[in-house]
Amino acid sequence: MDGLIPWERLEGRLRSLYPKVGQGQRPYALSVMLRVYCMQLLYNLSDSG
Repeated sequence: MDGLIPWERLEGRLRSLYPKVGQGQRPYALSVMLRVYCMQLLYNLSDSG
């Protein structure tokens, strides 16, 4: 995945939309959530699966 996806560019575009610290529970790091989401899509994973 690291060779296919430009993580820094993608994170830069999404950073303003991601929840900030201090607005409820502390969010997971954007980089972690992005990678988890991409793995979920690539391997066809779901919560029920």
